[in-house]
Amino acid sequence: MQNHGERWTQNLLSRRIIIAIAAIFEMLFFASYALIPPTRNVFSVRLLLCVFFIHSIFSAIFIAVALRNGINISSRNILLIFFISRILVFPMLPWLSDDVFGYLFYGRELINGINPYSIAADSPAISYLQNDAYAQMAFQKYPAIYPPFSIYFFGLANSIGSIFSTDWKSAFFGWKFILFAHEFAALAILLFSRLKKYVSVKYILAYLIMPLPIVEIIGQGHCDGLAVPYIALFILLLSSFFHDDSAPELKTNITAFLLGGAAGILAAVKLIPAVLFGSIFATRKPSFSMRNILSATIGAIIFSLIFSLPLLHDKITAGNFLSVLNFYNNTYFNSPPLMFLRYVAELFNVPDWWLLAPKILSLIRGTVLIILIFFLRPSNFRDTIAAGSLILTAATVISPKVHAWYFVPVLFLTVLTRQRWIVVFAYSSAASYLMYGFSAQKELFVLEYCVWTVAMLYAAYDIRKNGILSRLDVQYSNA
Repeated sequence: MQNHGERWTQNLLSRRIIIAIAAIFEMLFFASYALIPPTRNVFSVRLLLCVFFIHSIFSAIFIAVALRNGINISSRNILLIFFISRILVFPMLPWLSDDVFGYLFYGRELINGINPYSIAADSPAISYLQNDAYAQMAFQKYPAIYPPFSIYFFGLANSIGSIFSTDWKSAFFGWKFILFAHEFAALAILLFSRLKKYVSVKYILAYLIMPLPIVEIIGQGHCDGLAVPYIALFILLLSSFFHDDSAPELKTNITAFLLGGAAGILAAVKLIPAVLFGSIFATRKPSFSMRNILSATIGAIIFSLIFSLPLLHDKITAGNFLSVLNFYNNTYFNSPPLMFLRYVAELFNVPDWWLLAPKILSLIRGTVLIILIFFLRPSNFRDTIAAGSLILTAATVISPKVHAWYFVPVLFLTVLTRQRWIVVFAYSSAASYLMYGFSAQKELFVLEYCVWTVAMLYAAYDIRKNGILSRLDVQYSNA
């Protein structure tokens, strides 16, 4: 008869074998995305969505089982998971979205001495630059829409790619390398700074192995991945005000200036994540004085100008950028909140309802953000991060355009906040890809409304159960 120690050893070995087999399946899932035919047609979209949702469910179960069985998830193992998952998805080509072709063309303009904000992509004056990336990009008749700091990285991607080839794919993989480096930097900030004690193992695994961040950033190359290390830097600097109450005022003002600078860089990378700056005004922390707020505001302005003025330096470039922003936000996109407002406006015969609805939605978004900033009033560090996450989620969801990849910065924040409802909301947004799963590419708004309704009901349940902000500050754990 086996003694207790032998049975325990055998059970442990059996659990480890099961986890190892599950890990192999995870790697197969990662590799499968690059094997799907890179053409946006009914077959490829249905196949991808099938793999995506099965992978999501499998990963959630895998994380729960691994943590329940006491698998060691050290910082080294987390980085190993990051490298393996990203490298396996790295070969995937862009076909779910044509955004990346715009990135590559604007970067091509930049390294050839053309300001992407000064001229439309289809201008005959730059016909010598119009390559295969140009042929596949959307909105060729407009100047660049993306903020200036992103444009610099688009140019860097082209420079890296040109070392190997002039083909757009070479520039695309150069761009992926930049995104890979940014995600790695974000993880390093989380795991090798004072933020580590706030990291949830469960949620960092969800970020690393569940498919949305991997497919949208390393797979499809969306530029939202650029934001995550600057978000991590912002949170790290913010933590200083909750861990060093005795710091002299000069030091806190310098830290506040750099904190605002991180927000300014965020604004120059991607506009929406910059609303995290609102968490500065939301906190009730006594040590965060009005002078600190002023220093942070000055830092945000100075850093955003430093990274923006080289390209947005005159009325023409700034005017082009603002006019394209206005076009994108007011006329073209069809998020469920926007289409709901348009339906209501049309039902009541509101004049110019098509153009009026996005303006109303923008007003609603601004009002909600102001309410959240001035009424959440968090008092500890985790609640302040959670307030920032809620502000960012509201800015993401209450928008004329809501794409699945917009949720990547918010998912990154759940590593610290543990807001489960945000994960549910983010993954429900992938339903927008179903429009490509039918012969007639028509947005399935009824389905999207149903999915969003379920996500909102779950959000209401989770918030009622756990509070609108996060729970108690806890140490680095499996929670």
